[in-house]
Amino acid sequence: MTLQQKLAKIQTEFKAKKSRFNSFGKYYFRSAEDILEATKPFLKELDVSVTIKEELISFDPPVMQVTARLNNGKEETGTGNIKNRWNNKALEDDNSFLAEQDKLEASEPEETQVNQ
Repeated sequence: MTLQQKLAKIQTEFKAKKSRFNSFGKYYFRSAEDILEATKPFLKELDVSVTIKEELISFDPPVMQVTARLNNGKEETGTGNIKNRWNNKALEDDNSFLAEQDKLEASEPEETQVNQ
């Protein structure tokens, strides 16, 4: 079986539940760990390995580049970009919270150290 045939088998038979819940966005999702765990039976059966590299390539907007490599002695690579638009609201809320904290800290009198 070629590497492409093995990949096709994994892609057509792979199933991973959305077992994680994002309480802020109110949705279920699959984590990278969930996906990797679900691939293990295929990796063993087909005698292949997979490695994943994640890299944040932009902060504004946040863009992650994810590179997955499927290997059976001959390496093949696939690369995809993920842009998380749903993070904008969370980032705005975080920035608002931090701005409020800064205002509170600025209004508090500074403590002075007394030498004894």
